[in-house]
Amino acid sequence: MENVATPPLTFDRRKIKIFLLDHIIEVCLIVLIVGLTFGANGFMTWANWMNILRANSLKGVIAFGMTMVIIAGLIDLSIGSIVGLAGVIVISTLVAITSERFLPVSSSR
Repeated sequence: MENVATPPLTFDRRKIKIFLLDHIIEVCLIVLIVGLTFGANGFMTWANWMNILRANSLKGVIAFGMTMVIIAGLIDLSIGSIVGLAGVIVISTLVAITSERFLPVSSSR
C-alpha cells in the first residue's frame, strides 16, 4: 500500500468569495434563521415552522409543477394567470353560496 501525501488544507480567499457570491441567497437565509432564533421568542417552535410551511405550500406545489413542465420541454409560463383565475373562481363561488359576513372580501352588491 502506497502512502499518498495529501496537500495541506488552505483557504483561498478568491474561492471563498466566489462561493459566497454564488450562494448568496442560502447564506442570507442561514443568517436570517440564526438571527431570528436568538432574537425572536418562539421562532424555533414546531408550530411556527408548520405555519411557515403551510403558508408556502402552494408556492412549492406550483414550483414543482413548473419544474416538471420545463424539464419536459413544454415551456409554459402562464401559471400566474391560472392561479389568479382559480382564486377569482373560488372567491366568486364562496360569495354565491355563503353569507357575506364570513368572507374577508367585500362584495359589490
